Amino acid sequence: MEGVIDYGAMRFWMDALQLAGLGMLGLYTHLVQKSKANTAAIADVDTRASDGIDRVRDRVISVERRVDVAESQLASVPTHHDLGRVYERLNTVSQDMRQMTGEVRSIAHQLSMISEYLLQRSGGDSK
Repeated sequence: MEGVIDYGAMRFWMDALQLAGLGMLGLYTHLVQKSKANTAAIADVDTRASDGIDRVRDRVISVERRVDVAESQLASVPTHHDLGRVYERLNTVSQDMRQMTGEVRSIAHQLSMISEYLLQRSGGDSK
């Protein structure tokens, strides 16, 4: 019986071939979806990293501006040498003030003595 076709065996092999095809199709779909998920995850990480880099760049620019302002203000701050000269002048002014205070006290004392003399003299004339 060579001319007889065994439809049962042929159906078995056709089902086996369909099962293998479905398995390969499932594997292919899984790999493609995994690749798409990886691509989406990479794009998301790239977007978040770009946003973070932009925020850091803005912060750095802000800090650079503040440093520039601070440096320009520090350029006009007096140095130790300048402060030393100011202290010397203050000491000189302080010494001059002490001298003037002594002279004013002396003048006040002399005026007091003159006033007392005049009071005594005017009091002696009336006697």
